[in-house]
Amino acid sequence: MSGETKDVSHGGAFIRCREPLKPNEVLEVSISVSLLCPRVQVTAEVMWSNFSTSDDEGRPRGMGVRFTNIDGTDQELISALVTDHLQKEDPHPYQETSTV
Repeated sequence: MSGETKDVSHGGAFIRCREPLKPNEVLEVSISVSLLCPRVQVTAEVMWSNFSTSDDEGRPRGMGVRFTNIDGTDQELISALVTDHLQKEDPHPYQETSTV
């Protein structure tokens, strides 16, 4: 099965695909992070699935997965990429300040 990973976090991802698996099914996922990095290999469990017939309904067809077995190096790579992406979206994150 092939799909497109979306909303990747250190703990899981949404996989957009034509034929999502059912909740509780376990699968091996190979994620291409970039052309310069090797693929990330993880074992994941399907937490929920959307079997809608059309992606135009606002909820694309696919499944949410939770990573259940991921190498520490791959975990660090995903976390670093997520952090980098979030910083690019909001280069000036909210910082709490206080005065005395």
